This record gives sequence, structure tokens and C-alpha cells, in this order.
Amino acid sequence: MMQAAEDAGWPKLPPVKVHVVYVGLGGAWPKPDFDAPAEVAKFQKYLDELKQRMGETRYNEYLEKLESAPKSGIIIRNVVAGPAMSLIGLLFSSLIIMILGRFVSSQGKYVQIVSAVIHASFVDKLLGNAVRFLLISAKKSVMQTSTSLALLFPRMEVTSPAYVVLGQIDFFQLWMFGILAFGLSSIFKIELKKAMFLSYSFWLLKSLIYIALGIIGLQYLK
Repeated sequence: MMQAAEDAGWPKLPPVKVHVVYVGLGGAWPKPDFDAPAEVAKFQKYLDELKQRMGETRYNEYLEKLESAPKSGIIIRNVVAGPAMSLIGLLFSSLIIMILGRFVSSQGKYVQIVSAVIHASFVDKLLGNAVRFLLISAKKSVMQTSTSLALLFPRMEVTSPAYVVLGQIDFFQLWMFGILAFGLSSIFKIELKKAMFLSYSFWLLKSLIYIALGIIGLQYLK
């Protein structure tokens, strides 16, 4: 494919060195160096709560099922299902933004909104994940290394409703939707103030949904 592009007149791409990446919630980044045994100790409290809720027999069966899961299924889930869900989320988010935008303008096309969302997301996926990588490497821990307001409360329990709420107020997410507003202003042919209101209204809606889902999920640990 690269050779065909070069034959068609595209400039030759420089050699690219591929690194192992850590794929987790919120994106992928080079695998940081952290203390795995220490991480297990930090999660032990939540594992004990899960064991108490499920019962020892069901808990052990659950662990055996995880350990015996075929590697092919894990690879398919990470390589295929993960990107597929991200793509669906992107397309659905762009659709919601377009619906909201129709309340203030009849201009703009769906494909333009998708493009704007993709470009704005680079702030969170590249810069945001780079900062998270540095935090994980510095603390040698994946616990409480987000770039949200939860970072200001290191002693807060990650399974508390307050942590779920503060976790949605992420600096790079706010920056991302601010940049997205400039694109929406151009796409919908509206004032920047209206575009800002539109962009952050979607962020607020998205955050409320994630907060609700997060709090519901906490109920399974009780």
C-alpha cells in the first residue's frame, strides 16, 4: 500500500519504530513502568469486596473462567471490539452534536462534524494520554493517575460517587471541547459563543450519562 502511494506521487514516509503500547480506558500509550505487585495490593480491597458479594465459590469459578479464557478471544476484543466501539461512539457523538446543532443552524454536514470531532480528540488522545503516561511512570501506579479534578484528592476512594463525578471533569476533555467549538462555529456558521454553548452542552450531557452509569456500576460492589 505504501509503495502504491509513493508511485502515485505521495512523498516517501520516514521509517517508523513500533513500540509496545498499553491499551486501557481512555486510549493507548507506550507501556509505562509500574510496580505490578504493589498494584495488586491496592486493588485487593476491591477484590475482597467482590468476593464477599459473590461468595467464595462463585468468585473462584469467576477467576478460573478468566484464567482459562482463550488468548484469541482477548486479542479479538482488544484489536477489533475496542476500536469498533470507539468508532461507534465517535459516529454517535457526531450525530448527537448534529441534532443539537440543528436547533441553532441549518448549515453543516454530518461528515464535517465527524471530522471536527476526530481532530479535536487529538488533544485528549495524544496530549492527554502523554500526560497520563508521565503520571503513571512517575507514581509507578495506575491508580488515581487521571487528569481530572480527582487528581487533587489522592486519598479519595476510587469507588466513591464523588470520584466518579470528579473523574468526568477532565482538563484535556474541557480543552478538547473548547477546540471543537471553533470547528462547530465554522461548520454551522454561527457565533463562537453559540458554538461554545453547543459544544459544552454536549460535554455536560455526555458527562451526566457517564456519571449515572458509573454510580450504577458502584452498586455492584456493595
